[in-house]
Parts: sequence; structure tokens; C-alpha cells
Amino acid sequence: MFSLDDVDEAFSERRWRQLKYHQSVTLPIDPVKPQKITVTPLPAGHMVGGTVWRIVKDQDEIVYAVSYNHAKEKYFIGIS
Repeated sequence: MFSLDDVDEAFSERRWRQLKYHQSVTLPIDPVKPQKITVTPLPAGHMVGGTVWRIVKDQDEIVYAVSYNHAKEKYFIGIS
């Protein structure tokens, strides 16, 4: 299976890339075919620091929301 070295390699800094909201990154799928996936983080709006991910491949587009809540929430006291 996997060793502790494999886990360390998976979480090493060179494997991760920090993105800002609305900053797109394009990931190649296959070096032979010109297909690519574009990933863009967007502010979720329902939680401080929460992110919704926009993923585009060719003509297909999906939005991946890690947590989605229909209920109204308040994290800050509103100013009247």
C-alpha cells in the first residue's frame, strides 16, 4: 500500500499551490492530447474563508461546493 514516505511526498510543499480567489490554474490532462482542465477558486459567501471551485474541461463546466447550506447564517453582527 502506502508508506509514511508516500504520505510525506503527497503533502510536500512542491506538490501544493496556493491560489487566490478568481485566480485560474490550468492543469494538463494528457501530454499527447491538448485537453486541459481549468480550476478556479471562488468565494463561497456562506462561511468565512469558504471556497467554491469552478472546474472547466472543454465545453463542460461544473461548480464543486464542498459544503452547501440553504439556511441563512450570520457570522458578523450587522450594522444598522
